[in-house]
Amino acid sequence: MKKNYCLFLLLLVATSLSVCAQTGSKFPALRAFSNKKAAGMMKVSPNADKEKGLVMYATTLSDYFNQERGWYTFRSNEPGNATKIKTWAPGTYSNVDGLRCGCWGGDAYYAFYVLQWSMGLDVPYAFVKVDVKTGDYEEIKTFEAGDDFYDNWHSYYLYCMTYNPVKDEIYALGQTTRADKTQASSLYKIDKATGAPTKLHDFDFISYGMAVDMEGTLWVQNSEYEDGDVTKNLGAKLTAFDTDNFEVKDEVKLTYDERPFTTEYYGSMSFDYTTGDLYWIASSTNTYNQQLFDVNLETGNMKSHGVFWGDFVGLYIPYTIPGNENAPAKVVDLKANPDMTGAMKSTLTWTNPSLQWNKKALEDLTEVRIYKKDSETPIGTVDATGKVGQEMSWTDENATSGINTYYVVPVNEYGEGVKDSINVYVGEDAPGPVRNITVQNNTESVTLTWDAPEIGQNEGYVNPEGLTYTIVRYPGAVEVAKDLTETKFTDTNLGQQQCFYYTIQASNSLGSGDIAESEKFIAGSAYDIPVTFNFADQLSSEAWTNLGEWAWSAGVQTGDERMITSTAQRENNWLISPDVKLEAGKTYKIRTTVKTDYGPNGATSHFKIAIGKGKNADAMTKVIREETDYSPNEYYYIETFEDFVTIDESGTYNYGIDVSSITGGDAFSLMGVSIENVNEVDMSVTGVDGLDEAVCNENNTCKVQLYNNASKTAENYKVKIARVDNDGNYVVLGETTDVPTIEPFKSAEVTVTYVPDVEDQIDVVGMVEIDGDQNASNNISEPYSILVLPEGMTPFNVTVTDENTLGEYTRTPMSFVVNESMSQSLYLADEIGMEGKIQRMAFEYKGNDITSVLGPVNVKIYMCNTDKDIYGSETDDIPLEEMQQVYEGEVTINPGTNIMSFILSDEFEYDKTKNLCIAVVKTGLVGNSYPALFSVFNNGQFDITRTIINDGSPIASWYVPVVKLAIKSDITGTVQNVNIGGNSVWYDASNSTLNFTEGNVNKVYVYDISGKMVNQFNLKGTETSLSVNLPAGLYIVRTLSVDGSVNNVKISVNK
Repeated sequence: MKKNYCLFLLLLVATSLSVCAQTGSKFPALRAFSNKKAAGMMKVSPNADKEKGLVMYATTLSDYFNQERGWYTFRSNEPGNATKIKTWAPGTYSNVDGLRCGCWGGDAYYAFYVLQWSMGLDVPYAFVKVDVKTGDYEEIKTFEAGDDFYDNWHSYYLYCMTYNPVKDEIYALGQTTRADKTQASSLYKIDKATGAPTKLHDFDFISYGMAVDMEGTLWVQNSEYEDGDVTKNLGAKLTAFDTDNFEVKDEVKLTYDERPFTTEYYGSMSFDYTTGDLYWIASSTNTYNQQLFDVNLETGNMKSHGVFWGDFVGLYIPYTIPGNENAPAKVVDLKANPDMTGAMKSTLTWTNPSLQWNKKALEDLTEVRIYKKDSETPIGTVDATGKVGQEMSWTDENATSGINTYYVVPVNEYGEGVKDSINVYVGEDAPGPVRNITVQNNTESVTLTWDAPEIGQNEGYVNPEGLTYTIVRYPGAVEVAKDLTETKFTDTNLGQQQCFYYTIQASNSLGSGDIAESEKFIAGSAYDIPVTFNFADQLSSEAWTNLGEWAWSAGVQTGDERMITSTAQRENNWLISPDVKLEAGKTYKIRTTVKTDYGPNGATSHFKIAIGKGKNADAMTKVIREETDYSPNEYYYIETFEDFVTIDESGTYNYGIDVSSITGGDAFSLMGVSIENVNEVDMSVTGVDGLDEAVCNENNTCKVQLYNNASKTAENYKVKIARVDNDGNYVVLGETTDVPTIEPFKSAEVTVTYVPDVEDQIDVVGMVEIDGDQNASNNISEPYSILVLPEGMTPFNVTVTDENTLGEYTRTPMSFVVNESMSQSLYLADEIGMEGKIQRMAFEYKGNDITSVLGPVNVKIYMCNTDKDIYGSETDDIPLEEMQQVYEGEVTINPGTNIMSFILSDEFEYDKTKNLCIAVVKTGLVGNSYPALFSVFNNGQFDITRTIINDGSPIASWYVPVVKLAIKSDITGTVQNVNIGGNSVWYDASNSTLNFTEGNVNKVYVYDISGKMVNQFNLKGTETSLSVNLPAGLYIVRTLSVDGSVNNVKISVNK
């Protein structure tokens, strides 16, 4: 349905810019809203919908951000709860479709459907007829190039419509630019058959709304300005025009809250022809959001019925009118009351009208007729002669059980007037909510009492016999009583102290009533140790005693919930915990986690932490920490403080934190608190470093991290490394008693040598044993999965790193932003510390937010001994031709923390008097430019450029990849490198066999070039050939002879 409007838009933009550049009055640009609505209201009575007011309809004017302009319905007393009936055709980033303006036209709702482009510019699409119930529309006239209305839309720019019920005509307001470049409104009559506009009148002002009353008078809004200055708006007024000659008939100034009402934005007016009342959707210049007002045309006073969440136009109010304009108006204050003994009858009361429908004085009534839903004849008639404006009543002695709907119609000599309706529930009803809940807090138990409901869910009769109650305790939604018949209940199972509340729901055979909620209160027993307090929800925060200016905050994400204070200066700004049981003679560790926001700006906090017996400031007698001028050097910094306290007297205690001053506009947050018992003997393993790969039946080393959780110094303990077997048992691979003394609450690191006993992927753990350990749950680490390589290979025995300058980097030793990258790095002799043949190497890395294996890519590695210890520039690299290629193969990038390990196809002889240069050439992409965060050191040492990176253009960098090396320092007589051709081991491609000159081989291992074992064979030591059937590729074959000697051979299989 969309057309090419480019030329039109250029004209329209040029026109709009020209107008806006002028001084004086001009129309505003359309504004945009997010599609956020107020929460709906719960139905509380049979007349709930009626109590919400009149049914109304309108369309959204502008919703450019959400692209969801639509047709809505709402009740006059709840405009913020507008409900969408239909979304107009969704637009793109540059336009949205919808109704620009519309009104009821006597027989249907008529409107102009437009395409709204950016900058608030509209393009006419069609004149349409809308089904108000569904929002579906019928195109009466589709506009196209060549139509005067389409080609000259910028000369009309219609924006407000109304209906004249006397003449059966539709009017529209349009924007007109006058000769002096100022703008004003013009009035057009719209042809219902074609949508064509015919100008009726030019106003000398801008109007934001108009409506025609039941007598055919046109009421138009305009504004008064001081001395003609449009920046000095004195207030809006309504001017009444005769639509025959446009002479002014009346004028009323508008007030709201006893002050002049000013507006300078689009809205919509409509009369409710049922009553003759005028409603106006308008926004004040003092507020952004539109409101729904009713307007008293005699006084000009405006009453607000509520706020909209967006901009609405095209207001339509369904109406009913009598057969004669002199018939009576509606009755007033109609009520219906059921019999409150449960009998099948109801009584209606009302006040007779004093006006006719046409607002003239009502001279007399003949009767009032009462109809029931779906009845065509009255079920009751009351004589109303001489009772204009008087109260009357009528009783239905034959009501039915349930909802009864009545229509009350006043009658005079001209016939029936306007009807009014009401609903009433008759008979026994399901219960409403219980009343007057009281809570008697007995500390470790609670007694609830309440009053039974007096009226039903539908405001009907409730039989007190047969009522039962369900009680639910929060937090946790624990149902503590069901089918209870009494109005009293005692809960003795509260558990530990926290903030509680209860809900009570009454039920009978007809259903269940609304849930009533008790007040919140703190009760329950004191907490046992250990205990952790957090503020995951607001209810948990209310278990704390807030003596100052603290508030609960949900934070920006899960886990960020906290108690927050930002008081600049206050005494006794305490936040005190629930009760905790502590014992005399015991030491406790208290962990307090806090957060500050603006430390780097110079913001400071002064706080103290204390414990005491009681939930008041005077009870906080034992101060365990005080921080003055606390100012972390990081934004949004979270820090955990550990404090220790020994208790002199057993009893119930409370933790407290007092923040007495905050500077620099900072906010101080308490994130959580934990209290745990400190044992006299309690060693724990906190982690193990160096468990990457190991070699079977060889000495391997790792470092076990320990922490002394106890109040006494730890000494004379054992540290072990163990394998976890298939049954979950621990097989000790190595242990040491050469351990340091560890002071209370301090850490240490112990090196353990271990010897794996199987060649496989195994799980190992670190362990600590000390006599008298009072907490065995922390003596064993989490399992670490490591690859155990075959016997005869050298373990990683050198790691070149610097813990003081560690970091992470994505471009070295290999970069993935280009297909081919090269990096080479220098490792100094004193960092390596030994010489020999380098058999294996590895880089450490973490997968960078990846969830699956990426790759493979091809990698070549080169090494050389060198005197170079720094690169003078990006061109100072060592040519690869001067280095020894030691590896070629494929690698993958894996999620998590990993090492990238390489078994060198050609072992490299390292000279410990020289530095070592390692070059890596990578070829291939993985679909992610930064898949790996490699561990690097020398971070921040900007003038020590020990790496050259080339991933597009060369740069000299200070980042040096952390590298692990397996260096065999004594290889004489144990490892023989064999070259294909004249060796003791060779591969025969004709029959896919490995052949041995001597029959003394008992183990054969076959690796691909990446170092992955692809096969393993156990021999008797007599065979001279072995069928291996290898696919094409490059392999390393390692043989272990009966005498313990090891041979390596690189073979190339071509098929």
